[in-house]
Amino acid sequence: MTRAERKILRWLREGATIWAPAGARLAWVVLPAGSAPDHARVRASTMHRLAERDLVVNHTAGTEFADNNWKLPAPRAPDAEDAIQAGLDAEPGDWQARLVLADLLDERGDPRGPGYRALGRHRVWPHHCRDVLNLDTWAYHNGRGPTGASARPMADAHRLPSQRWLDLTQDEEYRTLGRKMDGYKTRNTVLSSCVAPSRRWLEDCAARAFAGLEPAERRALLEGPP
Repeated sequence: MTRAERKILRWLREGATIWAPAGARLAWVVLPAGSAPDHARVRASTMHRLAERDLVVNHTAGTEFADNNWKLPAPRAPDAEDAIQAGLDAEPGDWQARLVLADLLDERGDPRGPGYRALGRHRVWPHHCRDVLNLDTWAYHNGRGPTGASARPMADAHRLPSQRWLDLTQDEEYRTLGRKMDGYKTRNTVLSSCVAPSRRWLEDCAARAFAGLEPAERRALLEGPP
């Protein structure tokens, strides 16, 4: 999550109003009385990206001329998936919990099910560390670590089983964020790691990306030896 996105969510928690006319490039932020400053502007595209990830809700969208009015989503009661994910936050290496989660997602017809099953069968989970700003960071890698061939390798438990799966996970993360394609593709270099600020978010990206693998590779990962 970017600094701008964290700031927007903080403003909304503090009671700010964020709105924009339909099609506008900038959104107005009206902060509660007593805040300094009491107004600001943010990119409307940033608000739309937050809405795509269900971090904010657009309450008045729907017609061509409607204003956009973003708010925090209403709290919802935790469900069975949330309970399993909370357990994985506490014990990221619990591969059996991923298999239970895969069964639950399959029952719901959720396309992440096969991806979580493959992650569980191969006992893979993201590496946890802190970045230069001391913020939580989670990463999958290809066996070379986050900075290329010269880096100290991370544990095999954090290595996705195929380079293609790692590439697709990065693509899914960028698609979710609404960002342009990563530079490694334009430079024709090999992606060595995929990094995100949230374990659950990164695993969800990997689980969705699994569907993009060739059928034979998916079958091998789900049916072959772990």
